[in-house]
Amino acid sequence: MFVLRIFGKMLLIPVWMLLGIAWLAVHLALSIFGILHGLWKVFLTLVIILSLFFGMYQNALILMAAIGVTFLVLFAGTFIDVLLEEGRKRIGKSILS
Repeated sequence: MFVLRIFGKMLLIPVWMLLGIAWLAVHLALSIFGILHGLWKVFLTLVIILSLFFGMYQNALILMAAIGVTFLVLFAGTFIDVLLEEGRKRIGKSILS
């Protein structure tokens, strides 16, 4: 039984390493996208204000929807980031126990 437990822990090490690499890649991409999302939101807010000033309400609504879509992408990325981090932590705890 002890040998099987050690063998199982040895099999979890590559999975833990792959999850760590995937988490790092997602976290890096999410950080870059977060910065771009903030800059994009500032630019689109200025364009929305100009659209409302000139009475182009349909364009303003489309741009607001674009801001919402980028927020949803950022939210989904954060969700995946948290899932990968929690999975990596749990596998790491089971390896060390």
